[in-house]
Amino acid sequence: MEFESIGKAGSRLGTALAMAVDHEIGMVGLVRNLEEFFARESCGLVYTVPRRSCRGA
Repeated sequence: MEFESIGKAGSRLGTALAMAVDHEIGMVGLVRNLEEFFARESCGLVYTVPRRSCRGA
């Protein structure tokens, strides 16, 4: 998949993440950290959601 070919089809690529962690990392804390990060970050192509409506699972 390439940005150009996906764009020609009228779509966009979404967010992706590759991460390597060791066996001592707590998965719950890691997921919460990622949740907080992606709740604040934006590609700039979409309207941001008001913070009061963003909740983690």
